[in-house]
Amino acid sequence: GNYLDMIRSTKNNPNENYAREILQLFSVGLYNLNIKGEVQCIEHNPCQVGDTPSPTYDQNVVNGFTKALTGWNLCSAGPPTCPNGQVGIPDYADNLTFNFANHDTGSKLLLNGVTIPANAVAHNGVAELNATIDNIFNHANVGPFVSKSLIQSLVTSDPTPDYVGRVATVFNNNGFGVRGDMAAVVRAILLDPEARGDLKTDPKYGQLREPVTYMTGILRTFNVRAANGVPGSQSDGYLNPQTSTLSQNVFNPTTVFSYYFPDYIVAASNPSVLGPEFGIMTTTTSLRRANLVNTFAFANVPISGTSGPNGTSIDLSELQNLSSQDATGALLVDTLNQKLMHGSMSAQMRTSILTAVTTVSSGNPTLRAQTALYLVASSSQYQVKR
Repeated sequence: GNYLDMIRSTKNNPNENYAREILQLFSVGLYNLNIKGEVQCIEHNPCQVGDTPSPTYDQNVVNGFTKALTGWNLCSAGPPTCPNGQVGIPDYADNLTFNFANHDTGSKLLLNGVTIPANAVAHNGVAELNATIDNIFNHANVGPFVSKSLIQSLVTSDPTPDYVGRVATVFNNNGFGVRGDMAAVVRAILLDPEARGDLKTDPKYGQLREPVTYMTGILRTFNVRAANGVPGSQSDGYLNPQTSTLSQNVFNPTTVFSYYFPDYIVAASNPSVLGPEFGIMTTTTSLRRANLVNTFAFANVPISGTSGPNGTSIDLSELQNLSSQDATGALLVDTLNQKLMHGSMSAQMRTSILTAVTTVSSGNPTLRAQTALYLVASSSQYQVKR
């Protein structure tokens, strides 16, 4: 309500920000899609070169949604209307409240030619809001739009149209006549043949770890703790400075599209490959990723006053023990392969890392462990998860 200006949208001063974003970013997108998530064009479905994409909606529909969503504001009446608030103070804990005086009671054109007649349910803001959301929810784009977005986040950045189509079919009907059963949708995503089975070797398959998951994956694997390294001590969790330098300031994305665009094409990929997370992978951030791993492997995130009173480090004791047990380094590298890469390390990568690790004296198990961890965690094969 606040971020996208819905609480400031009234019949005399309408604001179409939320109306546009809920359609474009969160539900149906700009163009009509088929069940596989492919853009439909006026001439063909799916589109061919030179065709004109078929728009999902126009300005008249945006105007209709804007009118339908007027009259809502933050709760500020205090109990019992706003159980968690105080009188006169904007309350972000409770639901928005409806003010009929600020609501547009005229007719509203929604998706697919549906119209809310003038004064039909305007006396009941919740009823008109529900009718508006139902109109979006039942649009044919929602299944493929949401399914593709979830696949990109959970499995692979460039799913095949058939993969999208299988999941969207489950969104439309979970097998029991229920639309939008998200448990069934997530199950379909994770159990799909394109998400399961042997190691994925298709060059288009996989997902670049975004900075937060890149960092936390390493920390969770090696028993994150305070900077002092005392067993059982806790990190303060103040790690946003680390991800911010990688262009991911947590909870503060640069635009409403988040940190990167969902349709970002990996630079110079031929054929083109969708890779949203590569939108913030630059020559600068790629070096900073390596530096981040270096910090965790060879040092720590130090105490930084009241904002970070404990700092952060990882526990390398297991890797040090493995270094001591096996002078060849194979046990150390193979363990990192399993812990970080689920056994997917290529033979060429394994040979290269073993060569580097064995240049470190076997009498220095700590440096061997640090070197191996740094090389594996900064590698492209780890950063692109499959």
